[in-house]
Amino acid sequence: MAIDLVNLITSGSAQHEIQNTHGISMPHTIDTKNCTIGIISIIRKQCDLIKEMIDEGRIPHAIVERHEIMVGTPEEFQGHEKDIIIFSLCLDSSCNRGTGHYQNPNRLNVATSRAKNLMIFIYSDIPKTFDKIIEYRNHFVQPDLVIDGKNANAPKAPCKFDISICDSEFEREVYHYLQEYIDSKKPLHELRLCNQVISCGQKRLDFVIHNPKSMKYTAVEVDGSSHFITEGNKKQYSEQHIERMEILIRDGWKIINTPYYRWYNGGWLSDRRNLKIFDDEINRIYKELDNNLDLS
Repeated sequence: MAIDLVNLITSGSAQHEIQNTHGISMPHTIDTKNCTIGIISIIRKQCDLIKEMIDEGRIPHAIVERHEIMVGTPEEFQGHEKDIIIFSLCLDSSCNRGTGHYQNPNRLNVATSRAKNLMIFIYSDIPKTFDKIIEYRNHFVQPDLVIDGKNANAPKAPCKFDISICDSEFEREVYHYLQEYIDSKKPLHELRLCNQVISCGQKRLDFVIHNPKSMKYTAVEVDGSSHFITEGNKKQYSEQHIERMEILIRDGWKIINTPYYRWYNGGWLSDRRNLKIFDDEINRIYKELDNNLDLS
């Protein structure tokens, strides 16, 4: 299957054939004549088999070079990205062992975050014990997890809000201002608020606001002090946090980040009237929400 998909992607009619034969829409940003391609398999034996098939000429050598085709396990793809990733799970309903090997968070995170533009996930029946993989698959395909049930291009997530699962007082503080924003848009717009939304298999978004009318959605990320490093007198996002944001953005999310130091300094800045740094931050968030949700 992976070899067939590579040949289809690199053929002249890939846009049409992939969409109609395999149910996969190619993003318009992908140039099928020049894109890079990677094939990831959890199982080493499948990687070796695919490499053998390539060596035997199942994919012409010129195509392999032009598209910088790489085949490997998640460990081998650490630090590597491709325009298109074909992720082969190599798992079926008969498997009853190996959940730790398949579901290791680091391996799964690497495997599911190497695509710059498109990831094609190949799988068959997944045993119920492989819950993390099922959670990842459900993020894309399970109907009752879709934010509105209509927007096939939106990240899929449970549209629920529960203040008891907020991770911090900071999140609860931000929630009150997001709720004020939502209330201010009524009755013209019935916006929906979710929190702790699972995305990309392991990543969680602090808040998601969804506009059912325009079918737009945006995430609001509450960035605590652990997301930053200090260099001299300047605060900068850590590399780990930047990588996490890049993964979520590639997954299709529009994200508004709000840092802790614009909310707290020896006390909540919201408690101080007409404080410019706080007022500017709230106005910025509300303006970006208007733009992202098509309310401006």
